[in-house]
Amino acid sequence: MGMPLEVQTMIVTKGKAERQEDYSYRLVKAGYRLYPLDVPLTVHKTKDAKSHAIATIYSLTWHENKTEIQYKLLDLHGVN
Repeated sequence: MGMPLEVQTMIVTKGKAERQEDYSYRLVKAGYRLYPLDVPLTVHKTKDAKSHAIATIYSLTWHENKTEIQYKLLDLHGVN
């Protein structure tokens, strides 16, 4: 039996990212997703929305068909 896996090239929050401290955020997504670590990625509110930040993911965890990432903002393209 295979394991479904998606490879991601951007962070899409859909408004569900939780601020941890300073510029760090936590985001839990359904399914198993693979993100590059320590590489700058664009952050979007929706898949088709314009990028509003650049971030690097420093932690990725898979558990019970969910993916949890923790990322730190490097550059914000405006105010929230």
